[in-house]
Amino acid sequence: MKFKFKRYWVLLVSLLALLVITGCGAKKTANNDNKGYDTAISIGLSAVAEDDMDKAVTYFETALDQKAKDKKATVYLKQAQGYLNVKKDVKNGELKKAKDKISSLVKIKNGSAALSRKLKALKKDVSAKYKEYTAVEKQLHDLEAALKAKNYTQAKPIAEALNKIDWDKKTYLKKLQTKVKQSTDAYDKAAAVASSSTATKSANSSSDKATSKATNSKDHADAEFMRKLIADSGLGYTVAQLEKIPDSAILAATNKSDAAGGDPSYTGSLLADQYPNILTSSDSDSGSIDDADKEICENMRQKMIDDGYNADDINNIPDSLIMKAMAGVGNATNSDLAQSEENVRKLAGLPAPDPEY
Repeated sequence: MKFKFKRYWVLLVSLLALLVITGCGAKKTANNDNKGYDTAISIGLSAVAEDDMDKAVTYFETALDQKAKDKKATVYLKQAQGYLNVKKDVKNGELKKAKDKISSLVKIKNGSAALSRKLKALKKDVSAKYKEYTAVEKQLHDLEAALKAKNYTQAKPIAEALNKIDWDKKTYLKKLQTKVKQSTDAYDKAAAVASSSTATKSANSSSDKATSKATNSKDHADAEFMRKLIADSGLGYTVAQLEKIPDSAILAATNKSDAAGGDPSYTGSLLADQYPNILTSSDSDSGSIDDADKEICENMRQKMIDDGYNADDINNIPDSLIMKAMAGVGNATNSDLAQSEENVRKLAGLPAPDPEY
């Protein structure tokens, strides 16, 4: 009996010792797990402070390995990983996607205060870049509309602004780079064509003006020359009187007189009919024609018809022209009548009658 009791006692002591050893081992393992978790969280937060978000993510994942489903480590990891994802979207030009993501991330509760501050700062940066992105989109739309309307004055400042974008620095705008280049190139080509056309029109306009000016100068010189000829034709008109008549009228009367085979005297008579208030003979009296003068004119008409002139042409000659032709010659002798008849012919621009008539 004594031997059996001793065996039981040894077995009991051994069991107690085993329980003590097992309990101490479990406690030591738990302590080691907590220490690893705390270290991972601490290093992760230090990495956040150093702006090394990749390192922070790695250590927050390590913390979750130490404590699976731990709320703190889970939230910290979500914040850090979300920060990296937004930065990647911005770099790739996915501004709308980045804007939506950051708006959700800044609303996370019970997260790291340091990470919350960095996410809020990132949100401001994303908002500014997104605003710039949409502004460039609008400039592109406005440029395309101006080009379509061929309004190059409106298109010019827009194209110049787009050409100033530094694509190496503003990588977040790179999705628009190809379209911007296409639109600005289209403006450069269209503006060059428009400029060339304007230069051509300007040159043509200058040439036309120069030609017109030269033509006007020649016309004036021709009109001045004809004024002198008319003044010297013996009709009694002065250059001063003729200066009151436009160059165009002088030249028109000259062309009409030339077509009829007339001379400066006939040109003067045409102008006298057109401008009776200006052209009055300086060596004539009041210029009125009485009945006796009218009879003289009729006699001259009849003589010219008898001498072979066309009756219609003769009857269309005004009394004033006949009286001017006869001024200083008269009709006293046959020689005087012949001279007066010749003067009338010249003034009226009539061809000489057929000698065989």
